[in-house]
Amino acid sequence: MSDRIVKASLLRCVNDKTDVLDYDGDYLVDMPFKRVDGDAVRLLVERHNDEFRVSDRGDGLESLLDAGVNIDSGAAREAIKQIKRSVALDGLSADDYELSALVSADRVGCILNDIAIASIRIESLTALSQNRPARKFSTVISKELSGLFSEVADVKLRAPMPQTGHRTRRVTASVSLNNRTAYVQAVGRSDLEGSVAKCYYAFSRSTVPQLRRISALQGVENDWDEEQVHDLNEVSNVVFPEQSIASLDEVVRSALEPSWL
Repeated sequence: MSDRIVKASLLRCVNDKTDVLDYDGDYLVDMPFKRVDGDAVRLLVERHNDEFRVSDRGDGLESLLDAGVNIDSGAAREAIKQIKRSVALDGLSADDYELSALVSADRVGCILNDIAIASIRIESLTALSQNRPARKFSTVISKELSGLFSEVADVKLRAPMPQTGHRTRRVTASVSLNNRTAYVQAVGRSDLEGSVAKCYYAFSRSTVPQLRRISALQGVENDWDEEQVHDLNEVSNVVFPEQSIASLDEVVRSALEPSWL
């Protein structure tokens, strides 16, 4: 066996395990790499005049927030910086939670590979979570929504929510009934600033009517800074399920009206 045969065999495998999906004129690329949950690493390729923007859509960093990792300080922050530097690509930037690069057509393949690997490396930092023994708040909310609505509506976990620019961003869950969908984002307290920023960023760029965007905050209202609650109220409906689970039930039902009538 020659080196050329080995390389050709590898390239065939990569080709067979890579899927490119049309996305309103742009492309979603399922890479031949898997995330911790077994899903393929999915990247977005968007045309910008004669160049292309490649992005992980924030999936890498969002996985850390979901695991309760504080990405703004300590070991996680330094590790994230190192991973970004190691990619060493012109135009690579972090737009809030996204890894992205704007490149010419001939560099799209290499950038897809490098951003996918960087996103997986960032996701691997979930091992730094100090809250692994406890149930994540997002898990609590997912189970509550499933218990409340799974028999009468379609409940999807880690649901893609429509965003401006034909994009999507995953939220904790969605509840759909008769062509109406409510989107719920759990906002935990393990990384307070990061959780609030993630929720605000997702909802402020959503094309979904505000009535159907729901921020479920951990704890009771008195635990939270008034300004944080105010900011989230500007882009969504805020509820405190641990203070009253009925509030979560009511706000979702209200978002889906008149489907319940």
